[in-house]
Amino acid sequence: MTTTTLRKCFTGSPDLKGDWIVSISDHSEWGEYNMDDWTDMGLLPYFGPISKCPDILLDHEYSTGFGSPARPCYAVWTTNYVISCTEYDGSTSSHWVSRNPPHS
Repeated sequence: MTTTTLRKCFTGSPDLKGDWIVSISDHSEWGEYNMDDWTDMGLLPYFGPISKCPDILLDHEYSTGFGSPARPCYAVWTTNYVISCTEYDGSTSSHWVSRNPPHS
């Protein structure tokens, strides 16, 4: 079983450092299903700088394998990118897009 943490997802962005703005929901793409580990912490939803986000929330391991999402939905605004969660064919990951795409 493959696992990761929100911290690893967030710092996988090309922007490696900064006091980014983080929004973490208290639901996954499937609503409240499979969210007990997260909501029992009493820290969700969270919105604010990553420097103030509790370590227990950022370092909580979850499965990235196939099946229902085992993590909350999130969005992170870094200096140059927006990071969000994705689920493809039951496997969870994160991706980032440029905040300032070039104009043609």
